[in-house]
Amino acid sequence: MDKKRIIDELMRIVNCELDGILQAYEFTKAGACDQDTKAESKWDTRSIEAGYLAGAQKKRLEELKSQIGILQNFTLKEFSPSDPITSGALVTVLNSTEQALYFLIHSGEGQSLNIDNVRVQVVTTYSPIGSALMNKVEGEIIELVTPKGKKEIEVIRVC
Repeated sequence: MDKKRIIDELMRIVNCELDGILQAYEFTKAGACDQDTKAESKWDTRSIEAGYLAGAQKKRLEELKSQIGILQNFTLKEFSPSDPITSGALVTVLNSTEQALYFLIHSGEGQSLNIDNVRVQVVTTYSPIGSALMNKVEGEIIELVTPKGKKEIEVIRVC
């Protein structure tokens, strides 16, 4: 699988979210200063609440811009079977009944992507599954502790 397509899809998703948050931020920021949200009594907090919301939206905008920068500058590496898993690895694991495909990256949220009708779960290196996979190699068996109990997965391919 072409890892560049994964990065491109992540960029598309982040840019879509950025557009939506930017519009919401501009609307909320304008509303916080609008005459209609001016306090009519000492208990009226519409303007303050709109200001808090605009602040949170601005923070999310900054996070998304940072994520775009990371994705734009992300260097994709090919892994050999003996290379330890790090950020940028596309890892195929096998649990007791099925295979799963994980793409590890340093930042962002977990996304489930469909690339060429194949489900790819994007995970950060800090997530439970991501941190469990870090520095493992093909053939290793990993024991994961999940809310449903312990589970073993085998790393069957790293690229």
